[in-house]
Parts: sequence; C-alpha cells; structure tokens
Amino acid sequence: MRVTVEGGDLLDVGRPRGEPTGLLRRRPQRLHTVRPHHERRQHLTDRLDVPAATRARGHRLARPGGAASLTQGDRRVFWNHARTCIRRRRRKGDNVASAGPSGLPADRQTENRFARGVTEVFAPAHLVMGLPLIVGAITGGWAGIGWGALAAGLCGGIPLIVIVAGVRSGRFADKHITDRAHRPWLIGVILALVIITMTLMVTLGAPPVMVAGVAVMLATLTVTGPITFWWKISFHTAVAAGSVVTLAWILPPVPVYAAGIVLTAAIAWSRVVIRDHTPAQTIAGAVGGGAASWLTLTALL
Repeated sequence: MRVTVEGGDLLDVGRPRGEPTGLLRRRPQRLHTVRPHHERRQHLTDRLDVPAATRARGHRLARPGGAASLTQGDRRVFWNHARTCIRRRRRKGDNVASAGPSGLPADRQTENRFARGVTEVFAPAHLVMGLPLIVGAITGGWAGIGWGALAAGLCGGIPLIVIVAGVRSGRFADKHITDRAHRPWLIGVILALVIITMTLMVTLGAPPVMVAGVAVMLATLTVTGPITFWWKISFHTAVAAGSVVTLAWILPPVPVYAAGIVLTAAIAWSRVVIRDHTPAQTIAGAVGGGAASWLTLTALL
C-alpha cells in the first residue's frame, strides 16, 4: 500500500519483514516526514565535515534545480564520499545526529572556522597581488608601487577574476581549486600571464628586483605545476614560502624568516585541518616554493 506524506512523496507501507499476513498480527508502521529532494541534500551536507570540493557539489545539488546541471558521475562521486564520511565519523564514535548544526563538536567547529579564515586570507591569489606592491614600495617608492600594480594586476588580479567566474559558472568547485583535475587548465592560463608580464616589464625597463619578483612566480609554477598533474601539492604553502624568501631578500632576513616560518606553518595547518591537503602535500609545497624562489633570486640579483 502507498500513502501520500508531506511534500507530495509516496511512502510504501507494507507488512514488516518476517511478519505473517494477518490483520491481527500486523503492527502499525511509523510514518516519517519525507524531506523534499533538495532539503535532503542540504541537510546531509550541513551535517558532514567534507572537503570543500565535495561540499560545493552538495550545495549545488541542494539548490532546487541544481541537480539538473550535474552529470550522473558528479552525483555518484558526491554520494560515495558522503557515505565514506558517515562511516568514518561512526568509527570515531562521533554522534552525527547530536553534534550541532554543522555536525561537529563545538571545539572542532571553532577550529574549522579559524582554519578556514587563515586559508581565505592567505590564498595564493591574495599573496601574489600583495607581494609585488610591498616589494615595489620598499625598493622604489611610488614608482615601485606602479610596477608592483602592473605585476599584481596581471599575475594575480586576472587569475582571480577567472577563478571567481569559473566558480560561478560551475567549472570550478571552489576558488581554491581543490579538485586537482581542474588545475592544469588554470595553471596554463596563469603561466601565460606571468610570461607576458615579465616580457612587458623587461621591455619597459622595470627595476631588476621587480623583474626578479615575477621570475619567482614563474619558477614556482614551473616546479609545482607539473607535480599537480599526479599529486595534489599545496599551492598555498608554495606561494607563502616563496613570498617569505622574497621579502627576506630585501628586508632583514632573521625576523622575516622567523615570522614567515610561523605564518607558513599556520597556513599548512589550516589546509590540513579543513582536509584539502595532507601534511606531506603542504610540506612539499613549502619546500618547493621556497627553494625555487631562493634559486631564482640568487641567479638574478
């Protein structure tokens, strides 16, 4: 027998498994409210501590009509990962139903919010836009700020616009490009922009330190870009370590390295806490970005 419940869905009410077919022996079935399609997905994604890319898929599914824009493969990937998260939480003994609005204990919620804030503030695009301005202001005053604005706009501003447009159109899951399959195309765009920027600055007679700063970006991409084809190396820590090395080249190195190590470690911690990277991926990014920057500055300055 089928009955209609809230939301217009049909619920099959049959006899319990193993029960004899008699009216006197039949137990009443308990009817539960069946959530509409989009509410079920929103409820699940709010209860799970899932990575950003998977959570973005879930929120697109949660919007009414959002599932129509996704392929069957996208839905399968999301639900498979959601089931894995549920099993993992149950093995750890967490109570998913009573943990709170986000499905996490209060201390974990606070930790995740702080980690998410660190990740957002020190995103690679923000560092790439801020570093040339700082280097230009320290080494060349207003003229240096002008050169820094050119480098920041071409190497950081345009890629950020591309990323935001990609997220809104659904090409990227989030602005940190946590899905490794989406990275090669974006890396190619950024690489072309960096080469154009360096060519312009050399042609227009930019100061050597500003040209070297753009060359550091090129070297970092050259080291980390090929790795991301087969392993999800962290661009957050790579860009952060490269920025620290660059600033230590024009400022007193001891305090810069001391503060930079703490900052890079905090960024690495945030990427691990929100489960976008493993510790090995963050360490590899920091080592690769720092080494590429130091070698480039040594060769050019």
